[in-house]
Parts: sequence; structure tokens; C-alpha cells
Amino acid sequence: MSRILLFVALAWVGGCQTNGGEPVAASSSAGAGRTEDVPRVVAGLVEQHCDGLRKKDVAALERLWADEFTFVNPRGQVLSKAYRLENVRSGATAFQTLTCDETSTKSWGKDWAVTTMRAVIEGQYSGQEGSGSYRCTFVWAQPHGRWQLVGLQMTRIDPK
Repeated sequence: MSRILLFVALAWVGGCQTNGGEPVAASSSAGAGRTEDVPRVVAGLVEQHCDGLRKKDVAALERLWADEFTFVNPRGQVLSKAYRLENVRSGATAFQTLTCDETSTKSWGKDWAVTTMRAVIEGQYSGQEGSGSYRCTFVWAQPHGRWQLVGLQMTRIDPK
């Protein structure tokens, strides 16, 4: 997984296909038919992800997160899908507000894509204060024939 994330980070420097920052609803989590459809489909999934976190919708998050999902939280901890889902279920991860913007997606063929975005949060992660602004990197793939999130890393944006 770390090699994939390193490759993604290096490849990201090459430029991005963007969705103009506008959320675009995906009709389903099924794979896109053409490479140029991937950013649009993934943009809808990003919105579903943010909405699932806002609403504490564990069922939606469970569908969106691959079994292999790895989350690197703002404190640098590496968390599994099961751990993250339990945090949402228990309320240890909860948001009073969550705004997602500055979204940009780059696809590599029809099978995987990377999204970067800014998240502004009032809330907590794993029972600890987590309010602030963050840069997020999502790694999307189709490990089981449908788009799912396989990796997510959040980095705090220092207030100036």
C-alpha cells in the first residue's frame, strides 16, 4: 500500500483532470465505461463519502470503503476499515460540520484514480478534537468490480 501511495503522490505532480470543484452525482458505484467518465463517477463517490461521514451513515461508508481500506489520520495513525467503522458507530468520530471543496481528480485508465480535496471540519477523530482544515488524498480503485476507497490520508493545513 505504501508503494501505491508513493507512486500516486509522485504521479500527482504531473497534472490533474479536474471536475471544476463541482460535485457530480454518480448514478451508482459501478465502474465507469470510459476513462473520461472516471473523474465524474469518482466525484460523486467523494460527495457520498463526505455525506456518509456527516450523517454517520455506517452502511454507506461500509459500501464505499474497500475491505483493504487504510486510513492515515491527521495524527499519523494507520487505521483499518473495521476500526474506522467502529469509531463512526460509537460516535468517537463525529462531525458537527464537514465542508468538502477544492476537489480535483486524476484517473489512470478505468481502474483507479486519486482525488485531492480540502476538508474543513468541526468535530473529533477517534475521540480526540479534530477541528480544522485538512488536505485529503483519496485513492480509489475497483478491487471487487466496483469503485471503492482503498486509501485515505489527511494532513492538517497550518492556520496562518
